[in-house]
Amino acid sequence: FIIPVASYISIFSDNIVTFFYGRGFLSSCLTLSMLIWAEVFVFLGVVNSSILIAAHKQKIDPIFTGASAFINIILNLILIPQYGIVGAAVASLISYSVGPIMGYFIPATQVYSYRMFYYSLRPFLASLSMVCFIFLTREYFLISIIVSPLIYLLVLYYIKGISQDDIRVAKSIASSQTAM
Repeated sequence: FIIPVASYISIFSDNIVTFFYGRGFLSSCLTLSMLIWAEVFVFLGVVNSSILIAAHKQKIDPIFTGASAFINIILNLILIPQYGIVGAAVASLISYSVGPIMGYFIPATQVYSYRMFYYSLRPFLASLSMVCFIFLTREYFLISIIVSPLIYLLVLYYIKGISQDDIRVAKSIASSQTAM
């Protein structure tokens, strides 16, 4: 669900920043937008790491982590002095994307990287439909915040991004939570 969250936060970063911190912090909206998209790659990195463990290829994971850390340090040294917090956000966005993208170039992980991105396509497409709705209703922040997640879930279900098994699992989790 990070893709629709990142989409929503990017579009409404000014509303979110104003709500929580006031208009004096509106200059942080660009930074917030970049950092929330960096989280998409953090999620993919966690999935990638789990896949490597399940495939008994966890010894490769430090390559991804090390490359990302190295690029983050270099970009921070270059970008922060000139661009400050925005430079740090750009460095984070780029360096967090390195690991998941590197998987395509390492033969032992190509198939896993392909599948990980393949299974991200449906949530991405559902997010695009949600974003279209948000743009049409962006003057109505409260309506958008309530209706856009429903649109995302309906489109995701319609394009078979959610299966009947997923719905059964969600219901099972919900019923076990209410039983507690």
